[in-house]
Amino acid sequence: MIPVLAYRMNSFGLSLLPFIVGIAFLFFDGKSITGWLLTTAGLVIILAGILMSLHIYFRPTSLFNTLLMLVLLFGGLGLLARSLKSFPGKEQPNS
Repeated sequence: MIPVLAYRMNSFGLSLLPFIVGIAFLFFDGKSITGWLLTTAGLVIILAGILMSLHIYFRPTSLFNTLLMLVLLFGGLGLLARSLKSFPGKEQPNS
């Protein structure tokens, strides 16, 4: 078989282009809207490429383990949301 035909195309290098150009704009001017947009878009493209190339396999598990994982996951998310909630400040009595 011809090696060129068996080669899988990879566009990771092309996805770095907006990120690198955005970083260059930010080095020139840190408040550049174009630089921030290109950097953010480049990071999103890179993360999307990484997530789309993952192969995730779910192994069979027992109901107890599944429920335990879900309870811990949503319990942690609840604690995280609770920590982000703002609390009213304590008022200092005037002396």
